[in-house]
Amino acid sequence: MPRATSAPDDTFRPVPCTGQAGAPVATLKPRERMMFDHVQLATICDTYGERSEAFLATMLTDVELRARAARDAADDACALRTACTQIVELASTIGMLTMEHAAHGVLDAQARGDAAALAACLARLHRLAAPETPDGWSMDDSGPETVA
Repeated sequence: MPRATSAPDDTFRPVPCTGQAGAPVATLKPRERMMFDHVQLATICDTYGERSEAFLATMLTDVELRARAARDAADDACALRTACTQIVELASTIGMLTMEHAAHGVLDAQARGDAAALAACLARLHRLAAPETPDGWSMDDSGPETVA
């Protein structure tokens, strides 16, 4: 049975296949919005004042770099654990909830030795770490309109 393959850059490449009635099978391309803790962001703004934007930009860059390190370390358990632990710490600091949970998922799957879950959690982490995608790291609109 044909399967979809994942390229080294985590680009999903479907292999043509059909369902039971001969109809094409849909290729799912999951999209997930980044959720931020609005209270944490308000605390950062209160703490850093005019430097908040620079602080957040630095932290987001660090998260992105650690996510790349996690992708590159997929076959090195120790390096993967280190990169994901750092992502958890950075994401927690700035209230980047979705990224924090994704990195925890990788760590949990790795600790359980669950290869299928680890592959799925790594794929999610890689998708989330690509801020150039539509709705990349935009704020979820369900929070309060103001943080002050």
